[in-house]
Amino acid sequence: GVRLTNSTGSSARPIAQTVVLMILGLSRDVPAWMRAQQDHQWAPHVGEEVEGTNLAVIGMGPIGEETARLGIALGMNVVGCRRTVTGNEPCETRTFEALGELLAWADYVVLALPLTHDTRGLIGAEQLALMKSTARFINVGRGDLVNEPALIDALQQGRLAGAGLDVFATEPLGAESPLWDMPNVIITPHNSGATALANHRGAQIFIDNIARFTSGAEMRNEVAAHQVGAGTIGR
Repeated sequence: GVRLTNSTGSSARPIAQTVVLMILGLSRDVPAWMRAQQDHQWAPHVGEEVEGTNLAVIGMGPIGEETARLGIALGMNVVGCRRTVTGNEPCETRTFEALGELLAWADYVVLALPLTHDTRGLIGAEQLALMKSTARFINVGRGDLVNEPALIDALQQGRLAGAGLDVFATEPLGAESPLWDMPNVIITPHNSGATALANHRGAQIFIDNIARFTSGAEMRNEVAAHQVGAGTIGR
């Protein structure tokens, strides 16, 4: 039969760094600076600092763990969330039973989950309503983890302070989406992990697995048959 592997972990660092870019970009309202630059306007404004704020990382795979480490380095209070807590996470970590509590606690919520039958639609209107109106929402997992119309509504109604989005329910994101024109939303085109080093790490995993396969050794990142098609392939 066919054996399938993926490159999980190869892009964790750049994706986590993009999360930090979004956190800092939203806290300092970098989009406002960029708009002023495009308009040749000198427009100072007062931003926020992230030290001492609360960061909830939903999903503690390689991306989530790296995001947690960077959040800790910024002086943020970081709590992770995953299905099963191992005790080896870089921060305090809770199970999904505590998701609602974490959403209400967080100033920044980061989704770093794969899309599975269990995680599809994890964040809907009910979950978004738990979040502070001053909170920011960041998704670098998969678009269908979130009810996108509910997210748009929360942003339009001022029930969320902003969002950083690398993934969407439909990609490319349609030109008609109101997300494009929201001043408090940072959009990246499912591109947060695209660096030369990440590509190199992915290629090295593939080359290593060829050697392992031909020698009969256990391969890295092998995907179980029941995971195929469940959204586990990729990051």
